[in-house]
Amino acid sequence: MAQYKKEETQNLIIQSAEKLFSERGYHNTTISDIAKETGISVGNVYRYYKGKEQILEEVLPEEFVVKLRENLRTKIVTGKSDTINEQSKKREYLEKSNMFHRMIIENKRKLIILMQYSEETPYEDFRKNVVRNLVEFIIAQFNPENEQNQNLKDLLTILYDGYIQMSLDIAAREWDDEKTLGALRNLNQYHIIGLEALLRKEE
Repeated sequence: MAQYKKEETQNLIIQSAEKLFSERGYHNTTISDIAKETGISVGNVYRYYKGKEQILEEVLPEEFVVKLRENLRTKIVTGKSDTINEQSKKREYLEKSNMFHRMIIENKRKLIILMQYSEETPYEDFRKNVVRNLVEFIIAQFNPENEQNQNLKDLLTILYDGYIQMSLDIAAREWDDEKTLGALRNLNQYHIIGLEALLRKEE
């Protein structure tokens, strides 16, 4: 019974922290805020965690961050325009996109913290690095002759950062899962069409 109570309290602390980090940001949330949201004393929070850093490690476990990076890369790889026109590749692309969109829906608060409210965390530059890596990957794979085209890099950086922000905005809305999934699919289709047109123009 005591062990159950301990685990239940720890889970409540993590849930409260995740909620507050996604609404206020890690930087603007205190241990006192987490304790109040959880309905326990500050001393009780420190009974289980040394501080915010340790709580963050529970809210954003490293394996989640690694999986997100892999999903982002996989989604882009299967989105290559000369392969998704083939029926089998198109199915693969749609399956990978649906998996990524489901991940957004199931982990919306984690993604908002990681991509939008990560100031003063080890992931402060995560979004910027994701965008840079995606831009470099897209150019290297699909438009290598423009690898030194800084104007194209700058434009793709704006587009991918905007795509991430719009995905977060959709995830943050109080919609049911199916409506959210539909909006993410529509955004993805809009993004792919625009990206293909842009890269063809630069050829």
